[in-house]
Amino acid sequence: MAKQPDRRLGSVFEQLLAFWLHQQAHLQILATNLQVHETGRTLGALDFLLLDRRDGKIWHWEVACKFYLQAPLPNGGWQWLGPGKQDSLEKKLRHMQTHQLPMSEHPYIRQWLAEQGYRGEIHRLGYVWGRLFYAEQTLAGHEPLPLHPQHPRGRWFRQPAPPGWQPASKMDLLTPQLLPASHPAPSPSQPYPVVRTSTGSQPEWGFAVPANW
Repeated sequence: MAKQPDRRLGSVFEQLLAFWLHQQAHLQILATNLQVHETGRTLGALDFLLLDRRDGKIWHWEVACKFYLQAPLPNGGWQWLGPGKQDSLEKKLRHMQTHQLPMSEHPYIRQWLAEQGYRGEIHRLGYVWGRLFYAEQTLAGHEPLPLHPQHPRGRWFRQPAPPGWQPASKMDLLTPQLLPASHPAPSPSQPYPVVRTSTGSQPEWGFAVPANW
């Protein structure tokens, strides 16, 4: 991993997942980031193609590492927005279901697998790892998405962060069970994660956002 030039959060997450997959004796990685081509253009890429040695099944995995904040909607209820407000959990799940996962049915992928000696049904799995940060004030309405009841949680508040919270980096969120080294506070115009020691076994995580977020 130290030799990988791409140090973006999503890429590091995929590298960590690939490392874990290599340790699973029953799984064989057939391809990672497999590009799908059609008439000279690239349509996208498959994150992982795997062979389950126990039953011979082929698996297509699409994965993502994301963090979303609970944001109120103008007419009531709420949605899950990325810290930069350019992304939402609903959009990510829809894109994964309607575009990324169906891509393994493309003839190019079928041909590629056949050339490797693999045929038959392709099973699909979409996996979003991360944390949801709840607003400090309870928002009216019902949860808009079918979330696992034990999903990782945090909370967010407007800058400056309350006493006891220290700035962290998004990369620190990949190891949420560890209290990270101290970081200088980023620009006040940018949202950033914060952390504090907890009475439990793991640190408590939050997000500090600008006043106009």
